[in-house]
Amino acid sequence: MAAGARTGLKGAIEVDEHMRTSLPDVYAAGDCVVTHHRPLDVTWLPLGTTAHKQARVAGENALGGNRRFAGSLGTQAVKVFDLVAARTGPREHEVPASGKDWIPATTAGSPDDHKAYYPGATPIAIRVTGDIGSGLLLGAQLVGRRGAEIPKRVDTYATALFHGMNVAGISDLGLSCTPPLGSLWHAVQIAAQAWEREHRRPATG
Repeated sequence: MAAGARTGLKGAIEVDEHMRTSLPDVYAAGDCVVTHHRPLDVTWLPLGTTAHKQARVAGENALGGNRRFAGSLGTQAVKVFDLVAARTGPREHEVPASGKDWIPATTAGSPDDHKAYYPGATPIAIRVTGDIGSGLLLGAQLVGRRGAEIPKRVDTYATALFHGMNVAGISDLGLSCTPPLGSLWHAVQIAAQAWEREHRRPATG
């Protein structure tokens, strides 16, 4: 840039986790800067939620604070007519960009949003991506009807991903249950269990 700040991916301004640019006492945030992504390290992923968090960090630090941006997961949702699609974390083909020693694998399923015997049950297409070696959750994508609470469900995966949980740990979460709204095993847990069955063989010998 003309001001002399270093730039990175897509020409975005390079910032550290305190939102400092390469220029002394100059901070930047939002769509113009690189994104510190928890699974992928540094990338560029402009999102409003990320920009707000970066701005809080930049503003506080510009006034002498020492706040650190915790990193983005790329969590997002979009409504298209009566369908909602959402994602968090990288998709399988994006994982190699992390440079980490992960072996990504994905399982797709379509569990119902609530108990099938209660009227109005609708399937949710869910793809869970994890690391075969460690079982670490890497990302998830969901598509379903507007009433199936897709944003809430992707947020469950996002919370697990933020805290570095394994896919198996999702089944241990104490999620709410009532037949009109969710099964004893939530759709996010059923999808996680399907990933475990396909990719995590029990030890033998």
